[in-house]
Amino acid sequence: MQSLAYTNDGESLQQPHPPKVPQLWEPPVRQTNAMVAVMHDARGTPAGIGVKVSSKSESSDLLRGEAILDSVWYIFLPEDGSLFIGQSENYWDFLRQVAFPAWRSSANTWRGTWIGDTTAGPGVLGTAYAFGSSGRLRGLELEAVESLSVQAFSSDQGFISAQGHLIIALPEDSAASEVD
Repeated sequence: MQSLAYTNDGESLQQPHPPKVPQLWEPPVRQTNAMVAVMHDARGTPAGIGVKVSSKSESSDLLRGEAILDSVWYIFLPEDGSLFIGQSENYWDFLRQVAFPAWRSSANTWRGTWIGDTTAGPGVLGTAYAFGSSGRLRGLELEAVESLSVQAFSSDQGFISAQGHLIIALPEDSAASEVD
């Protein structure tokens, strides 16, 4: 809920916000989520704006432990430029260790500490592909990893307390950057 805007089909656990944001109910985008968030650097200082669009992947196979979302980020960092990130994310561990226990609970909630990398590729080491598109980042091929930290989840309402992290590996001549 701390994102600037979030939308989906309006029928998912996480409700779109702000209240009048358009919902993605048309058939081609019905299983898609979109979010706009303020990105922070490793010190917690606002560094830019990020837009993330995620869709359920046809490669998901719950019997093989694969709950895959395909997602892209467009991140604009005024002091550095902009970049695109493309990734596949696997939420199987989250579903197994957080969402399913919440569903089984008589209160329909889960509380605790769960931290996991959601990025599962397309990089050989399970990293996301990132490409600088403007500013000092223009033309750079980078790697990124997205992770999720959850403290409370409801099978009725979705995330109650959670924070996402996106770590982007910059070349050695640049300072490493982490954005939340």
